[in-house]
This record gives sequence, C-alpha cells and structure tokens, in this order.
Amino acid sequence: MGQSHLGFRSERGTTCYVAIDDIFVSRKKLRKLSDAKITQYTQAYEGGEEFPPISVDDNGGFYTIFDGRHRYQAQLRAGFTLVAVSVR
Repeated sequence: MGQSHLGFRSERGTTCYVAIDDIFVSRKKLRKLSDAKITQYTQAYEGGEEFPPISVDDNGGFYTIFDGRHRYQAQLRAGFTLVAVSVR
C-alpha cells in the first residue's frame, strides 16, 4: 500500500490516478449497491466511456471513498488497476 498515484502528489481538490488497491470503502455510510447499475457502468467503462472521478478522502497512504462506490465496483469488475480520483 501507500500513495501509489500517477503524475503528481495528491492534494485536496486535485484529480489524479491512484492504484485501485489503495482505495477502501467506508463502513460508515453503506447503502445497498445496485448490481444492475454496476453492470451498466462496467459495460460503459469497457466500451471506453469516461465517468467523473471517484471522490475520496486521503488518509495518508490509502483513500476512502466519499462518493462513487458504484463506479469503483464497476472499475474493479472491468479490471482497472488505476482509478481517477478527486481528493477532497
């Protein structure tokens, strides 16, 4: 683990790419995920569509998702190793 990001240091308000393995889902605000939505997003990603970056909190070596759990799961299914994130 540990800030595997591409191009530049993550700072609040920036968008960068981080290793998908460095992203964690918070256990606090868990609402049920829609498998249909994840499947739809996965197919879109595999077709080359772009989505907004996942919003994350930087916790000094790993990132916790604030918004974008469906996009995150879709990128996992699509085999992404790097994910665009917006650090808040």
